[in-house]
Amino acid sequence: MSKLARALETAGLLERTRDPRDPRAVQLSLTEQGREVTGRAIKVVHGLLQQLMEPLGGLDSARARELERDLTALLDAPLDPFSENETEQP
Repeated sequence: MSKLARALETAGLLERTRDPRDPRAVQLSLTEQGREVTGRAIKVVHGLLQQLMEPLGGLDSARARELERDLTALLDAPLDPFSENETEQP
């Protein structure tokens, strides 16, 4: 985490300040430039999501909601890497 924070700080996107309540801790905050870059990134991601969901009728369609429910169920399902149902590869 500190390596990423350092890189973002060097790029002028993030600033670090000492936490006044805990001298061991550091507070991270976006700079004005960081907020601008973040805003642009969110718009790009939202546009890509709209493109991806268009074949299903858009973000608010019944098919998109069904896909969201199915993906959520799959991602929430616990996985057991030692399951007896695994198939052995030759």
